[in-house]
Amino acid sequence: MKASELRIGNLLELPNKQAVQISIDSLKEIESGIHPYQKIPLTEDWLVRFGFIKMINPNNRIYYSLADYRAEIIGYRKEYVMLGEIHFEWVFYLTDSNGDRIGKEHNSVHQLQNLYFLLTGKELIK
Repeated sequence: MKASELRIGNLLELPNKQAVQISIDSLKEIESGIHPYQKIPLTEDWLVRFGFIKMINPNNRIYYSLADYRAEIIGYRKEYVMLGEIHFEWVFYLTDSNGDRIGKEHNSVHQLQNLYFLLTGKELIK
């Protein structure tokens, strides 16, 4: 994780899994490379805390939506196989007004906060 991908106010977690907001001092620690902070993996719980609404698509697949202006942020559970075992992670991506995906998927809370701020100029806080 690079300090350049973070903003003051982003949420990261400590080794004890406690979520903390990043300050200017935290950013300096991260920049130095010696810090206790970790990315917070995106989960269904975080999507709900941020106000995402649970939806079901025509194929009965559950996803979460946060629509603002002419774009929509979609969060969903992505399954994949690694070393013969099924794993999953929550990811999100942006869609345009036609529902077409823009850019790539992301999987951490601070990335979601940054995208939301970029689109709306508002903070996404819990």
